[in-house]
Amino acid sequence: TAADCLIRGPPPAPDHVVVAAPAGWSGYAVEELEDEIRRWGLLQNRTVTVIPETTAALTWVARVEKLDDCGTVLLCDVGAHSLDLTVATRRGAEFTVRPSTRSTDFSGDHADRLLMGHVVALVQNANPDFDVDEPAHRAALAELAARCRIAKERLSQDTSAVVTVELPGIRRQIRVMRSEFEDVIRG
Repeated sequence: TAADCLIRGPPPAPDHVVVAAPAGWSGYAVEELEDEIRRWGLLQNRTVTVIPETTAALTWVARVEKLDDCGTVLLCDVGAHSLDLTVATRRGAEFTVRPSTRSTDFSGDHADRLLMGHVVALVQNANPDFDVDEPAHRAALAELAARCRIAKERLSQDTSAVVTVELPGIRRQIRVMRSEFEDVIRG
């Protein structure tokens, strides 16, 4: 879909397309992606290069940030289910990207749960009789979890986000500051 939008987007269509694939993909998976691109025929008469996402990220960062004084760069990719860490070291004018290390100790889902716990703790401080383990509250808590995820995503760009809390007997809005969220996930 992304390649299709790129080709069908405003002219001029590019002659060379670079596709970023997950850094952890095997050579076989990358070949399958290349085959699928050819099979769909989206990029006919165009050169297609598939590169690891870490190389793409480093290329972008090097264009928007001054990295001349950096001998080592650490790329952190917080995904939904894991954290990928990649070290790139300077070799002359170019960076050499080392293989990524994946950790499941922290992820976007983990940050969602931490923010949810923080919001629920604030609710319970103001409403000590609220029982988070009450089965009748499950649906409302699931909705609150979705709102916390959206707030987390907003906090990547904004300095604050509002979480609307609608639980049985409780209706309120909780403003979460980015610094507060960073304190919650710091551990």
